Amino acid sequence: MQLATNMAAIFAERDVFRDMGSSFRGDQKGLDAGEIAIVAVSIVAMVATFWLLSKWANWRERRGSYHDPVYLFRRLCQIHGLRRKDRRLLTQLAQRHRLESTAAVFLRPDLFDSIGPLAEAATLASLGRRLFGGASRG
Repeated sequence: MQLATNMAAIFAERDVFRDMGSSFRGDQKGLDAGEIAIVAVSIVAMVATFWLLSKWANWRERRGSYHDPVYLFRRLCQIHGLRRKDRRLLTQLAQRHRLESTAAVFLRPDLFDSIGPLAEAATLASLGRRLFGGASRG
């Protein structure tokens, strides 16, 4: 802690850039290695920061979860704990109603009242109650 306080006091008392320029005039022609190190470390830190930010941005983009309706449908099914049979039924329901995205079935409780084979209708009604609870449909 004492070292940090001393370093702050040293840098507060001198103007580094003015001192760097004065090295080129008169008898003091030369560079101080400490000042060169400060500049070099600053440049390396900036380059490393930008490199890490670009890697992070590329990683987020590669995850592919942005604007991906298939990923959204899978995630919604997973969150609701749906089995493979239920997922297939929801996919068929979306195809039957020509929905642009299969995930849209999670927004349309009215689709679960559709008429189909008796066993499928009962499964759809049960699935609709499971997803939407007692919400009024219509």
